[in-house]
Amino acid sequence: MKVLMQSGLIYHRLSGLFVLLLILACGVSAWAQALVVPQPEAITFRQGLPQAFVPSIIQDHQGFIWMATRDGLCRYDGNNFKVFQPRADGKPGITSSSLFGLSLDPQGRIWIFSDQSDIDILDPLREKFTSFSRQPAFKKMFGRDIIDAHYIDRQGRLWLSFLSNKVVCIDPATNQYRHYKRPGNLPTFSAFLQDKQGTIWMSNRSGLYRLDQRIDRFVPYTLPDNDVIV
Repeated sequence: MKVLMQSGLIYHRLSGLFVLLLILACGVSAWAQALVVPQPEAITFRQGLPQAFVPSIIQDHQGFIWMATRDGLCRYDGNNFKVFQPRADGKPGITSSSLFGLSLDPQGRIWIFSDQSDIDILDPLREKFTSFSRQPAFKKMFGRDIIDAHYIDRQGRLWLSFLSNKVVCIDPATNQYRHYKRPGNLPTFSAFLQDKQGTIWMSNRSGLYRLDQRIDRFVPYTLPDNDVIV
């Protein structure tokens, strides 16, 4: 009887081990299948892409892919492109065809940034454009300052960095402008990011900086190697 009980115990342990190994094998197999990368598709002028240089790509809330090019704004539906360029009839449209950046705000609007520092807002559902940089307050404050970085945070605020050493946060809902001194000594390309706690970070070649809400200014964040590219 004791031998039979031991045999049964060993059998159950081996059965359990077999089931565990089977589960692990299935899990590894599923994990391996999840890592399978689909065959890439080359998207070219054949689908209607007007220009090969694409500095920015985003996806809107409807699933369309939007691309900034040097020859207009492109919407891709998975098969074909629709290209938006400045209108010759004077009706509201994109201000410039040479673009360098796109951002999607919490409302689903697309912010469009051109090489000439024009800023347009597109309602993708109605395909309606609004020129933000041509608003009197913006033109008076910044003129033709060159934008080198832009960011839309989760509150829908627009963060801009200019080559003229300016940093500004604009709330489009209230039309309020908040100015900050650009951190660091080098007026070079900068990038913004908002973390999970809502803190705004900024980086350039002189370092990484965090917006300290208590004193309302960007303060340095020390890294082992303080040379930050983006």
